Amino acid sequence: KFLAIFLGIAYYPTLLLMINYPLDIITDSVKTIADKNIEKNAYVFDKAINQAGYNDDFSSNAEYEKEFNKLYPVIEADDDSFMGSLKSLGADITNGIAVVIQEIISTFLRMVADLALIILNIIRSFFLIVLSIFGIFVIALSSFPTLEGSFSQWLTKYINVYLWLAIGYILKSVLSRVELLANVKEMNQQYE
Repeated sequence: KFLAIFLGIAYYPTLLLMINYPLDIITDSVKTIADKNIEKNAYVFDKAINQAGYNDDFSSNAEYEKEFNKLYPVIEADDDSFMGSLKSLGADITNGIAVVIQEIISTFLRMVADLALIILNIIRSFFLIVLSIFGIFVIALSSFPTLEGSFSQWLTKYINVYLWLAIGYILKSVLSRVELLANVKEMNQQYE
């Protein structure tokens, strides 16, 4: 037991590297998967906006021309058709403004999520530094009979704090998916 404690103290930096390496792999893998999911959600949202008629390429397709004419009707001089097309134009402008507001809110939520991840990483780094500094003392104190479980408690806390960032990436990906589903549902209700 004392030999294991001595080796733990003597090779403490190596012990930390052995703990950090698989945790880094887990965090990087979760970040990669979350980034791919967020990118896929952004693509689906952009495609939904394009299918709703908010794209720039209307000239090559007759269906796009029809959608363009629906969104931007020609105002005639006749009073009845003028008022009807004006009401139609107002409804289309309102729908367009709703989509723009949704995009602004989505961008704001993404910025808040990125800021939260930065703050989480700063707090996580502080806790990991403190745990790393006191880890060698925990290894030394675990030789006493009343403090035998202190190293396992320290290791559990260290792993938990290390994986905070991975959990933050998962939550950001889930937030992106919920945002996509809410926006697409809202756009489908507007165009039904």
